[in-house]
Amino acid sequence: MAKSNQPVVYIVFRSNAGPTSTRFGGFITRLKKAGHMPHAEYKAIALEDMVCVIDEHNNATIYDQAGTPQLSDASFVYFKSWEAMPETASMVVSYLRAKGIPFEDAAVAHSGIHKPSQMWKLWSAGVAVIPTLSSYYVPSKEMIEKALGSGPYIVKPAKGEKGRGISKVQSYDEVVSVIESRPIDWIVQPYVLNDGDYRVMVYGYEVRGALYRQAAKGAVVNNTSQGATSTFIAPADVPEDVARQAVSAAQAVEHAVAGVDVMYDSGHPRVLEVNQGSQIVTGHQVEKKMRAFGDFMSERISDRFGRRQPNNRLPVIGRYVHVNLPELGTKHVFAKVDTGAYQSAIHATNIHEVATQDGTKLEFTVLEGHSSTDTTKAKPSHALEYKKVVVRNSFGLKQIRYVIKTRISINGRMMKTGITLTDRKDMVAPLLLGRRFLRGRYLVNVEIGAKGAVEDE
Repeated sequence: MAKSNQPVVYIVFRSNAGPTSTRFGGFITRLKKAGHMPHAEYKAIALEDMVCVIDEHNNATIYDQAGTPQLSDASFVYFKSWEAMPETASMVVSYLRAKGIPFEDAAVAHSGIHKPSQMWKLWSAGVAVIPTLSSYYVPSKEMIEKALGSGPYIVKPAKGEKGRGISKVQSYDEVVSVIESRPIDWIVQPYVLNDGDYRVMVYGYEVRGALYRQAAKGAVVNNTSQGATSTFIAPADVPEDVARQAVSAAQAVEHAVAGVDVMYDSGHPRVLEVNQGSQIVTGHQVEKKMRAFGDFMSERISDRFGRRQPNNRLPVIGRYVHVNLPELGTKHVFAKVDTGAYQSAIHATNIHEVATQDGTKLEFTVLEGHSSTDTTKAKPSHALEYKKVVVRNSFGLKQIRYVIKTRISINGRMMKTGITLTDRKDMVAPLLLGRRFLRGRYLVNVEIGAKGAVEDE
């Protein structure tokens, strides 16, 4: 899909209610009529029309029912109605995150919990998975064969467990027959000829051993609950490439206690699925699995009571961000994120105290004269909440500066923080965000640059 020269905004709905309905096309019509973004192109798209495909090369594409790729040209995606189709919505989110396309609301990202959305979460994290197709309707023969080959295929229920309900079929017509005989959510994958697979025990995101499983004669799946045999493999003997994929898969779906199923396909390990809390006290090799789980629990207890753990669930920002400072009347201020600086600072001029009936206030002008700022937008400001502090500049010299308390907004999140006023006209960014502001609020990924994307040095 060719890249558009104008912003392309997708509005996602559960279904296509028609071109005039405010639950689909009519919503777009009203947005255009309002005229707030006259240069933007708006597109309505329905979750039920999407065909989600991960191919044999581990590339992912979202198609409509006609086979046209969707969303690759998006500048922003808003999920208007999605709750009735959480799995498909979650797959779309995984695609958007992998492509660096912003979306709202963030709650959509936590919606999917079954096989279809899991496969896309794994793919989004760079894990090699079995090619997979998922769709609300049965897609065309052409689309299935293009994505998965000419057969044979495996048809799995999206919410199945212990190998139940899995069918091996030879052709497209048999795919249709299986799906129509049990109208539930499903996924289709190519059948991979194999001698067995690995159920890797990943506890605490470490490999604690594995079961090598081989299907019973005439069976399709390698699940021990379906009659397969198993051999225990010590952690050190689990193939390195299998172990690496298993740990990455558990981390991608945040299952700290997981049984990760990995199968070799053309000499390369691919993840079949990640089973949360998989058969610890039941099934095969129970004693070994319980011992490994006990080791994991002991480590976690020691970690919890032995030392304070940092908060690793914080939002991530890069080296630069754009922020709003509503109390100072400025928007879209270019800011540098600096974990080496303790205090935040903003470029300001004309800094002086003024006597008032109630005491004093601090007057100043922010952004005036900075090279990255439109100086016509520089505005005089004042602060009643301020103080003087002694700071060291980047050369180690002590300076007396004023610190004001003001609100700052990043990606819609409003916070109040202290910012020093200083001369930054020769700096790249007029605003610097230091450790005192970042701590407890954000993690910093230095690979993310000024445009919010990962950059190569």
